[in-house]
Amino acid sequence: LSLELGTSSLLQFGAELRLLALTHWPPARYGCAWSGESRLPLTELGGTLKMKKSRSGGISLARLLAAPVTVRVRQGGERFRPDAGRPRRSLKNLLQEARVPPWQRDRLPLLFSGNTLVYVPGIGIDTAYRAAGGESGVVPSWETR
Repeated sequence: LSLELGTSSLLQFGAELRLLALTHWPPARYGCAWSGESRLPLTELGGTLKMKKSRSGGISLARLLAAPVTVRVRQGGERFRPDAGRPRRSLKNLLQEARVPPWQRDRLPLLFSGNTLVYVPGIGIDTAYRAAGGESGVVPSWETR
Protein backbone atom coordinates (compact mmCIF):
# COMPACT_ATOMS: atom_id res chain seq x y z
CA LEU A 1 0.00 0.00 0.00
CA SER A 2 1.28 3.46 -0.89
CA LEU A 3 -0.59 6.72 -0.38
CA GLU A 4 0.88 10.10 -1.36
CA LEU A 5 0.24 12.87 1.16
CA GLY A 6 1.63 16.09 -0.27
CA THR A 7 5.40 15.92 0.16
CA SER A 8 5.30 12.49 1.87
CA SER A 9 4.16 8.94 1.19
CA LEU A 10 2.45 6.64 3.65
CA LEU A 11 3.74 3.11 3.01
CA GLN A 12 2.58 -0.25 4.37
CA PHE A 13 4.39 -3.60 4.47
CA GLY A 14 2.64 -6.29 6.48
CA ALA A 15 1.68 -4.69 9.78
CA GLU A 16 4.28 -1.91 9.45
CA LEU A 17 3.36 1.65 8.41
CA ARG A 18 6.01 4.20 7.47
CA LEU A 19 5.77 7.87 6.49
CA LEU A 20 8.62 8.91 4.18
CA ALA A 21 9.37 12.27 2.60
CA LEU A 22 9.24 12.00 -1.20
CA THR A 23 12.60 13.79 -1.40
CA HIS A 24 14.35 10.82 0.22
CA TRP A 25 14.34 8.62 -2.90
CA PRO A 26 17.70 8.25 -4.66
CA PRO A 27 18.05 8.87 -8.39
CA ALA A 28 17.18 5.79 -10.47
CA ARG A 29 20.78 5.41 -11.72
CA TYR A 30 22.48 6.31 -8.43
CA GLY A 31 26.07 5.17 -8.08
CA CYS A 32 29.42 6.20 -6.63
CA ALA A 33 32.95 4.82 -6.56
CA TRP A 34 34.60 3.31 -3.48
CA SER A 35 38.29 4.12 -3.17
CA GLY A 36 39.15 2.35 0.06
CA GLU A 37 37.51 4.74 2.53
CA SER A 38 36.56 3.26 5.91
CA ARG A 39 33.38 5.38 5.90
CA LEU A 40 31.42 6.24 2.78
CA PRO A 41 28.54 8.64 3.56
CA LEU A 42 25.67 7.97 1.13
CA THR A 43 23.35 10.88 1.85
CA GLU A 44 21.00 10.05 -1.02
CA LEU A 45 20.47 6.58 0.46
CA GLY A 46 20.08 7.80 4.04
CA GLY A 47 23.12 6.27 5.70
CA THR A 48 26.81 5.42 5.76
CA LEU A 49 28.56 2.36 4.39
CA LYS A 50 31.36 1.37 6.76
CA MET A 51 34.24 -0.85 5.68
CA LYS A 52 36.29 -2.34 8.53
CA LYS A 53 39.62 -3.98 7.65
CA SER A 54 39.93 -7.64 8.61
CA ARG A 55 42.57 -10.39 8.50
CA SER A 56 40.12 -13.26 8.22
CA GLY A 57 36.56 -12.84 7.11
CA GLY A 58 34.57 -10.31 5.20
CA ILE A 59 35.18 -9.57 1.53
CA SER A 60 38.51 -10.55 -0.03
CA LEU A 61 40.29 -7.30 -0.88
CA ALA A 62 42.26 -8.98 -3.68
CA ARG A 63 39.09 -10.19 -5.43
CA LEU A 64 37.12 -7.01 -4.69
CA LEU A 65 39.80 -4.71 -6.12
CA ALA A 66 40.31 -6.80 -9.28
CA ALA A 67 37.80 -4.44 -10.98
CA PRO A 68 36.50 -0.92 -10.23
CA VAL A 69 34.43 -0.95 -7.03
CA THR A 70 31.14 0.93 -7.04
CA VAL A 71 28.10 1.33 -4.82
CA ARG A 72 24.83 1.34 -6.73
CA VAL A 73 21.12 0.89 -6.13
CA ARG A 74 19.04 -1.96 -7.45
CA GLN A 75 18.19 -1.80 -11.14
CA GLY A 76 16.47 -5.17 -11.45
CA GLY A 77 17.80 -8.48 -12.67
CA GLU A 78 20.71 -8.68 -10.21
CA ARG A 79 21.71 -12.19 -9.15
CA PHE A 80 23.52 -13.13 -5.96
CA ARG A 81 24.83 -16.22 -4.18
CA PRO A 82 25.07 -15.74 -0.39
CA ASP A 83 25.14 -19.49 0.34
CA ALA A 84 27.76 -21.83 -1.17
CA GLY A 85 25.36 -24.77 -1.07
CA ARG A 86 22.77 -23.07 -3.27
CA PRO A 87 22.71 -21.63 -6.81
CA ARG A 88 22.77 -17.93 -7.70
CA ARG A 89 19.36 -16.39 -7.08
CA SER A 90 17.60 -13.20 -7.99
CA LEU A 91 18.17 -10.34 -5.58
CA LYS A 92 14.45 -9.60 -5.75
CA ASN A 93 13.61 -13.05 -4.29
CA LEU A 94 16.33 -12.85 -1.64
CA LEU A 95 15.07 -9.45 -0.44
CA GLN A 96 11.48 -10.69 -0.34
CA GLU A 97 12.48 -13.79 1.65
CA ALA A 98 14.44 -11.61 4.09
CA ARG A 99 11.25 -9.51 4.53
CA VAL A 100 13.02 -6.28 3.57
CA PRO A 101 10.26 -3.67 3.13
CA PRO A 102 9.80 -2.51 -0.48
CA TRP A 103 10.74 1.11 0.33
CA GLN A 104 14.13 -0.06 1.62
CA ARG A 105 14.92 -2.35 -1.33
CA ASP A 106 15.53 0.52 -3.75
CA ARG A 107 17.68 2.41 -1.21
CA LEU A 108 20.11 -0.35 -0.27
CA PRO A 109 23.76 0.32 -1.15
CA LEU A 110 24.78 -2.63 -3.31
CA LEU A 111 28.55 -3.15 -3.55
CA PHE A 112 29.84 -4.20 -6.98
CA SER A 113 33.25 -5.25 -8.26
CA GLY A 114 32.97 -4.43 -11.95
CA ASN A 115 29.54 -5.79 -12.88
CA THR A 116 29.47 -8.46 -10.15
CA LEU A 117 27.28 -7.93 -7.10
CA VAL A 118 29.48 -8.62 -4.06
CA TYR A 119 27.57 -7.40 -0.98
CA VAL A 120 23.95 -6.74 -0.05
CA PRO A 121 23.11 -5.28 3.39
CA GLY A 122 20.92 -7.67 5.34
CA ILE A 123 21.70 -10.55 2.95
CA GLY A 124 25.49 -10.91 3.05
CA ILE A 125 28.57 -11.40 0.89
CA ASP A 126 28.63 -13.39 -2.35
CA THR A 127 30.40 -16.70 -1.71
CA ALA A 128 32.93 -16.11 -4.51
CA TYR A 129 34.17 -12.96 -2.73
CA ARG A 130 34.51 -14.19 0.86
CA ALA A 131 37.98 -13.80 2.34
CA ALA A 132 39.80 -16.99 3.32
CA GLY A 133 41.47 -17.36 6.73
CA GLY A 134 44.41 -14.99 7.04
CA GLU A 135 43.53 -13.13 3.84
CA SER A 136 43.15 -9.33 3.89
CA GLY A 137 39.53 -8.37 3.75
CA VAL A 138 36.94 -5.76 4.60
CA VAL A 139 33.76 -6.27 6.60
CA PRO A 140 31.02 -3.96 5.31
CA SER A 141 28.15 -2.63 7.41
CA TRP A 142 25.29 -0.35 6.48
CA GLU A 143 24.16 2.19 9.09
CA THR A 144 21.06 4.25 8.47
CA ARG A 145 20.15 7.49 10.17
